[in-house]
Amino acid sequence: MIDTQHALDGYEIILSPFLSTADENRLKERITEWVKNGGTWIVGPMSDIMDENVKKYTYAPYSFLEELAGVYTKYQKPVANDVFKAQWTNDGECGISTCYDAYECSEGTTSLAHYVAGEFAPLSVIAERKVGKGKVILVGSVLSHGDILRLVNRAPIAEASGNVILTERTATDGGMCGIIAVETEYKGGYVILNGEYTDLITGKQYSGKIEIQPYGVLVLKRI
Repeated sequence: MIDTQHALDGYEIILSPFLSTADENRLKERITEWVKNGGTWIVGPMSDIMDENVKKYTYAPYSFLEELAGVYTKYQKPVANDVFKAQWTNDGECGISTCYDAYECSEGTTSLAHYVAGEFAPLSVIAERKVGKGKVILVGSVLSHGDILRLVNRAPIAEASGNVILTERTATDGGMCGIIAVETEYKGGYVILNGEYTDLITGKQYSGKIEIQPYGVLVLKRI
């Protein structure tokens, strides 16, 4: 997790859910240039909705995301419900929840997922537009974990219980060398490792399914 003042160099993909303002630290200009140079920005929901003084915009729902992503936001509904459903344009259900934006896509913008139930059907809920060498993916709802992985086109670091956060660390040559696992809800959890690892905190070696104690932390280096 990085702040808006953090340098963007070296990142392939940046996810910005609930980024209420993009006015801090010249983020608008910096991230636009980063996208043009080849980055993939997955932004939303509820992002770019306030200025640097935490005030809502009066002329549009966003300050610049509609223009950058090539969409028109026709509807917004910040109320969780079980009525709205969405589907990926290519195949399969897209899990959405909590808040809902509905987009009309302009020429050059592709709808990756759209509403199939509720008053917003068949408008887009996830829109993608190429910008320079990179692309912007505007997300109009809270997605399921699996659908986020589908967007970033990455396999999970490892299988783990929902209360365990995994962070991957890579070697200087780009190879995967370790995983940091943290239990966050003060209850037992687990992670399933594909290979053998050494915990740098205790020196113990692990493989397969590992039980993690409440608030437990493992710093695992691949053997």
